Amino acid sequence: FRHKMTSMISTAEASFFSDSLSSLDTPSIRADGRTPFSYRPINLIEDVSVQCNGSARCQLRTSSENILTDVIVGCKLEVEQRDFDIHGAKIECSVDFPPAALIALPYDPAQLYTSYLNMIYGPLGSSKQLRISSTHAWVIYIDAVVISASAGNAMDVICMAVHKALCNLKLPKTAEVGYQRTKATDTAVPIEVETLSSVPNDSMVAETGTQGLLWHNRPSKTKSSSQAYDFELKDTDAEHGDRLSIKDFIPIVITINLIDQKMFLDATLEEESISSNRLILAYTEVGKKVANVIQTGGKSEIGFDLLRSVIREGAKVAGDLSKQL
Repeated sequence: FRHKMTSMISTAEASFFSDSLSSLDTPSIRADGRTPFSYRPINLIEDVSVQCNGSARCQLRTSSENILTDVIVGCKLEVEQRDFDIHGAKIECSVDFPPAALIALPYDPAQLYTSYLNMIYGPLGSSKQLRISSTHAWVIYIDAVVISASAGNAMDVICMAVHKALCNLKLPKTAEVGYQRTKATDTAVPIEVETLSSVPNDSMVAETGTQGLLWHNRPSKTKSSSQAYDFELKDTDAEHGDRLSIKDFIPIVITINLIDQKMFLDATLEEESISSNRLILAYTEVGKKVANVIQTGGKSEIGFDLLRSVIREGAKVAGDLSKQL
């Protein structure tokens, strides 16, 4: 993996980029004039797809119109028969790099990035707001399409788009309906309606027609096995849904690259190819807590002191970035 990326540029070019990043100057100046912790211009657009329950597009631009990283993310809701109290809800992510986006890359990283996203966003399934009834829960499918990756730093761009799409999601209001089974007939008598209003200020949109009409007779400590539980949509208009209340727990993701012990953000493809290590950091609660640390493409081990410094610096960046997303 690392050897392939290094072969994209010549030895002289690699030395040029490496020298600028590892300079003893404070702060060091990179080949494109940026300081180590500077991002290039980012354009973030929300609601780019009417077919999705939440969507966003993120573009990382450069001085050249032909060199950019461009990602579209769509989130869709479906209902799944699922015991939330045992399994929680499901968040399923996928990343796709069309052939045109792979021209600038040495290999197809779609499978790798898909696994990263599932690691980072999967824990959101524990949110009780995704519970519909005792037998149903929402499933969030997050699909990212990388239109172009020629400017590098695809992971950060993908995650910015995912963050915006999730923040714009709305959950439809549902109500749990209980039925009493009768021994004499195969019919059911409604006995109770328990309103499940989603927590306010939370963004998810449900597609119309998702109404549970299935029979369930699961034994429970709190509910009699003679009862069946179902749900119904109170309103199919997506605009009347509730946004996710867990916005502070939707991870802010940044990638910190290392050359020796020098840290830098928003790497170009050339800078990525000469990095000695790369860490993907996911922070929650406005950068106050680190939720995931993923090392990828490393040539060497990272010492504890350096790792602690990386996490600390990343938290500052995540806190600033959360105010702009």
